[in-house]
Amino acid sequence: MTLRARRIVLAAAVLAMAVGAAILLPLLWRDEVSWPGALPIDAAASSHSLPHGWVLEPCRPEDKLWEDDGGAREAFQSAQPLVPRLEASVHPSWGGAPWKVQLYDRDDGTFIGIVGFTPEDWSAGKEDPPTSHRRDMPAARVIEFPVSADTASQLESEWHRSIGAALVHGAAGADGTTFFFRAGNTCARTWSPPEGSRNAQLTHLLGSLAESPDEATLRASLAQISPPPRTIPWPPIPEQAD
Repeated sequence: MTLRARRIVLAAAVLAMAVGAAILLPLLWRDEVSWPGALPIDAAASSHSLPHGWVLEPCRPEDKLWEDDGGAREAFQSAQPLVPRLEASVHPSWGGAPWKVQLYDRDDGTFIGIVGFTPEDWSAGKEDPPTSHRRDMPAARVIEFPVSADTASQLESEWHRSIGAALVHGAAGADGTTFFFRAGNTCARTWSPPEGSRNAQLTHLLGSLAESPDEATLRASLAQISPPPRTIPWPPIPEQAD
């Protein structure tokens, strides 16, 4: 390496260190931050230091395209045409069948509905190769059960709490399942949250309902969801990083 090249490399390294210090030092010198200690979660998000899974992210404009693949949205609406009070959409990677959990009112009662496709129906609706467009979207199916007004209120409160705590933090990946949480006109998302994270508690609720659709399962899952965190350990714990 020539002398000029060494100088360029050294200058780049110094510049990178200076940029890193400019980001981290103001955070470390905040009154509420010690080393090691705790960092406010909004500060971690704004500095791109928030590990994946702590809180949801706000939905993006392009997220509305997820359910438009091959007519899945229409299939869901045909199976359960009522406007839900809230819902969660689950979209597995690699072409797996999407499904939803919804809370809706009907005939003076309130219901939870799990709306989706059987693996056989979903596979039959695909052409070969699997990456091509779908030929005929199979009919979606609904498994539902009634819930009390108190349980419905608890679920709504959790959805609003979780969506309201969403922060832009840039967690992403090339593979995994994407989850969308919606209540009214609000929406937040997560991508394959790590075990032990708060987002995983939310997604486990959905999986538990799919396996055991009843009110007792829902209430037990709600009781296991912790409040949105206000701080994170600082520096971040390595195994909790994305």
